[in-house]
Amino acid sequence: MHSDALTRHLAAHIEPWHGGYRAAAILRDGTRLPCVRFLDRARMLDGLERFHAGREMDGLIERNGVLAADIAQVDASPYAWPASALNQLVDEEMQLTGRFVVQMNDLRCFAFDAGEDHDFLDLPEGYGCEDFRSLLFGHRATEAMAGQADQRVYGSRPSFLCLVEGLQALT
Repeated sequence: MHSDALTRHLAAHIEPWHGGYRAAAILRDGTRLPCVRFLDRARMLDGLERFHAGREMDGLIERNGVLAADIAQVDASPYAWPASALNQLVDEEMQLTGRFVVQMNDLRCFAFDAGEDHDFLDLPEGYGCEDFRSLLFGHRATEAMAGQADQRVYGSRPSFLCLVEGLQALT
């Protein structure tokens, strides 16, 4: 997909998050990538160059990412939680090291440990972000998990990075 078309599509259909967008992508060969982080190429490379004191960064990023030209379609990722939920994690995470519980509308609770990567988070089978009732932290989270049949701890999902020319102006 051409960078201009991709930028317009992201701005029109995907919720921005921390200077970029999180979405699913279908590549030209039909491969579906459910977790792709879209960031402005110039801004990302500028930040990396400052951090790494001028070492060559293009190859590093492109080996761990996907090129915009290889993308045929972009749509919402089921693993890109809404910013309203993520903002609660970012505020609390510094004190609670990323552990929290999500209570669903059916009152079932599921434990999560997002670690440092909040861009894409797994979901229990049969649930979506629209099923969230509340996020619980600390003592309330521990109490909510007592007696729950599913004691699995869900976490972050692996993702790809796509650097897009001109994305900065819209985020």
